[in-house]
Amino acid sequence: MGNSVSDWEYLPELCLLTVLEKIDEPISQVQFGAVSKYWHSLFNTFLDIKRQLSTNLVPMLMIPSKKRTTKRKLYSLQAKSKIAEIEFLKPYTWRYCGSCYGWLVTVDESFNITLSNRFKNLSIHLPQFDSKAYDSGHYTYKILKVVLSDDPLLHPNNFVVVVIYSVYGRLAFYRPCQENWIYIDVNEDQSLFLDILFHKGLVYAIGHYNNLVWFDVNGVKDDESSKPPKLNTLVPKIRRLENYSFRVYLVKSSMGNLYSIHKHLGFE
Repeated sequence: MGNSVSDWEYLPELCLLTVLEKIDEPISQVQFGAVSKYWHSLFNTFLDIKRQLSTNLVPMLMIPSKKRTTKRKLYSLQAKSKIAEIEFLKPYTWRYCGSCYGWLVTVDESFNITLSNRFKNLSIHLPQFDSKAYDSGHYTYKILKVVLSDDPLLHPNNFVVVVIYSVYGRLAFYRPCQENWIYIDVNEDQSLFLDILFHKGLVYAIGHYNNLVWFDVNGVKDDESSKPPKLNTLVPKIRRLENYSFRVYLVKSSMGNLYSIHKHLGFE
C-alpha cells in the first residue's frame, strides 16, 4: 500500500459529489468541471440534482466594463464579490436579450439567435426568424427577451426556447426537434407582452396592462404541422391608465412562488 499511487481522476462518485457540495463559489465549481471528462460529467450531474432540489439558487450578476465594450465582470450576489471577468470574441454585441443557466442570448442583423456559454466556449445557433419580426426599430430590439426551459448542456434534445419579439410584444418558441420557430397566434387582448417565465412546466407571459397568460409547450407535437399552443388568460387586459405599467417583470421567489414587479413613470 505504501507504493500505491492515488488515481485522482477517478475518485469515487460519491466522494467527488461531496467535494462539489462544499464549494460555494460558482466559478470554482466550473473549474472543478474542467479537470477531466469524468469530473465534467459529475459536475453536470451535480448541477442537474441541485436545480431539481433547490429553488434558492442565487444567479451571478453581469456588469459592463467601463473601459472595453467587449468585457463583462461577473459578480457573485452570494459572496458579494467579483469572481470573474470574461471577454467576448467577435462577433459580439452590446445588447443581450436573455441569460439562463449560464447561457447568454444575442441576435444579429439577419435575425439569427445565438446561445453562448462563455465558461465552456460553446455556442448554439438557432433558426433564423422570419419577416414577422421585421417591424420598425433597431434590430437588437426586435427580439425583446429570450428564456430557456432547461440547460442545453444537460438536456441537449429536450430544452425549449421562448421569445418575445417585435414592438408588439408577440410570442414564439423553438425546440431542437423543430426546423423553424412556432409563432403563437394572439388577439388584441393577448399582446404587448413584456416578460416571460417558465414556472412549474408552463410558460407565463405578462403585458403592459397587467394581462397575464399561460401556455403549455410540452403538448405540442414534434412535426411542423402541429398547431401552436393556446394562450390561457389568467388576468385579462383592461385598457385603463391606472392599469398601465411602463415595465413589468415576472420573478420566482426562493420559495417557488410567482410574483410580478411593476415599474411606473410619474409625470408632472
